[in-house]
Amino acid sequence: MAVTTKLQGSLIIKEDVTIRIADSGGNGDMALTAGMEFDSVDHFLNFWQAFVRSGTGDATYTIAVVTLGATKGKIKISNAGPTISITWAQAGSSTEGARIRDFLGESGNVSGQATPYTFGAAHKAGFYPALGASALERTSTTYFRQMGMATDGSIWTQCDNEPVAEGNAQTFQGEGSIAIDIGLQIDGSTDWAELGDLAQFVDDVFDYMGQPWSVLHTSEGAGSADVFTGYFASSTIEIVGERVIDGWNGLLRVGLSMDGRAAPGLQA
Repeated sequence: MAVTTKLQGSLIIKEDVTIRIADSGGNGDMALTAGMEFDSVDHFLNFWQAFVRSGTGDATYTIAVVTLGATKGKIKISNAGPTISITWAQAGSSTEGARIRDFLGESGNVSGQATPYTFGAAHKAGFYPALGASALERTSTTYFRQMGMATDGSIWTQCDNEPVAEGNAQTFQGEGSIAIDIGLQIDGSTDWAELGDLAQFVDDVFDYMGQPWSVLHTSEGAGSADVFTGYFASSTIEIVGERVIDGWNGLLRVGLSMDGRAAPGLQA
């Protein structure tokens, strides 16, 4: 497998809502509750896929982002053959269902569509460069001892200095942080369109679901991606393309810095 790098924004659920994918085999209902956090679009889609497989009884379902070609950035749903319907608010908040739907790139409910079915637009807060990152380095690791006051007046403490395998899905207590430097390679063969796509990714992160965001990097020959989740290291974000000296003239390098979690993000 070639080196690939994906940048994806997170999804934070604000209100309870149930999203349904139905086919002739049954209903795949995914119940989401306010406060749930998905660190990347892939994390959300993997979670959704599990519910759809279970509810419909069809283990062939895949729900994934297309990362190449004319439909790059769009979400595609495939199964063993039956037509599908999607209801974005089968139960719960219709406003939240519409917010998630718009973020994922669809415009309305879906009725009786053949698969593979591809959403109408690319999802928000996604960046899929043609070339994998040239560098992804963990430059430091910090664990914290903290004390704070909750809104109800109670005091909480955090004294866990050791990283945990996956952490607490909501609070991520005890995980500390890592500094990550990312060296993206921007393909200039498309009139620097990728540079604009990267800037749009940053805008989307803040305009839609907000931080954190994730970088998913698959090394040469690796079977799965390394996933790092965190926040832009600076309040000022510069998208600056640097020409690679003595290199292909259509190649730029863009550096990003992330304050990430010491333990991997939850992606399953």
